[in-house]
Amino acid sequence: NKLVTWSSSDDSVASVEDGKVKALKVGTTMITVRTEDGGKIATCEVCVVAKSVSVESVVLDHTAIEIQEGENVTVVATITPNNATHKGVVWSSSDPSVASVQGGVITAHKAGTAVITVETEDAGKTATCKVTVMEVPIHVESVFLNKTYIELFEGDEFSLIATVTPEKATNKSVVWSSDDNTIASVEDGKIKALNEGT
Repeated sequence: NKLVTWSSSDDSVASVEDGKVKALKVGTTMITVRTEDGGKIATCEVCVVAKSVSVESVVLDHTAIEIQEGENVTVVATITPNNATHKGVVWSSSDPSVASVQGGVITAHKAGTAVITVETEDAGKTATCKVTVMEVPIHVESVFLNKTYIELFEGDEFSLIATVTPEKATNKSVVWSSDDNTIASVEDGKIKALNEGT
């Protein structure tokens, strides 16, 4: 008599019939076979693990951003499918001196451009975001002229020089104007005396 009986210590994890084991859910169970003659047994431990779901793609919520020196901004990586088994990612910057990244948080260091890349540890899928770092603007504090009063004869010309401070101001452009263009006109600081008057 070589007949045997099969059983599982946890049928919800894995069932067995005539030696054929069917995995049902994550967990561990013991499969036992017992002989009718003599009650001899043998066992096999069955460990059911979650089915691995591979990463198909990764996208960032920004593909290009502009930030100023010293600022931080966070970009979010979304992996598909949502039930992927392993969602670990690695962040990197093409130029960490311009912009560095850690855990999706980008820190701007100096003016320039850098490409932030996120790569999935599973399947090596990538997505990128171009970061443009702009200088913090330095505002004009004052402007003064090399002359505050001049006298000219009709037909004379004279060039005024405007000095903008601070020296490193971001925008040092100036606009010239005369309150009476019939008496004296001005263009780029160059005065033309046209008629008697002030």
